[in-house]
Amino acid sequence: MNAPEPEITVKLVTEVVSDYFGLTPREIVSFRRSQDVAWPRHVTVGLLARLTSYSMPRIARALGGRDLTTILNSRRRFEERIGTDPDAARQVDEIAKAVVEHAGVAATDAALAFTESEIEQRTHELAQLDNAVEVAERRFASIRRSFEIIAAARSVARARTAVIVAEHTPGQGAARRELDRRLDELMRIAEGGHV
Repeated sequence: MNAPEPEITVKLVTEVVSDYFGLTPREIVSFRRSQDVAWPRHVTVGLLARLTSYSMPRIARALGGRDLTTILNSRRRFEERIGTDPDAARQVDEIAKAVVEHAGVAATDAALAFTESEIEQRTHELAQLDNAVEVAERRFASIRRSFEIIAAARSVARARTAVIVAEHTPGQGAARRELDRRLDELMRIAEGGHV
């Protein structure tokens, strides 16, 4: 008969994380908000999300019945910190390896699952960045076009002033032609044409 597969549980992750940070599992699930407890709690949430198939509501219930938004925020902070802080990422790697070893799961399988999770997370982040870049490019193009319209409108105003000044003089015809040219240019820009 086959032995049951070792399982990574909330209890195991909480124990390994608390041991790593010199806390008790009770402190991890407490409602204390100090930094010495907050980061280990974020690590617990992040590793539970990555190393288990538990849903976020299940993780919230297991960690003292916390509100789901609190757990989601905790996971977001975990992901942000390991994405920007190499020391935090190293800590998380060490803790994840310890969890895997304690669970008796083959390290390569768990490492592969962890890496796949990491790739999925980074792919999602890249997609979000790509979307942000597209939005920024569209806004920049819109702003640039607005500046072109403003510049053309100012040019029309200067040409109109020249027509008024040149009224009843031999240069009035040239001033009117310049005004017409500037108005045409403004209309092309405003309609999406290029100068």
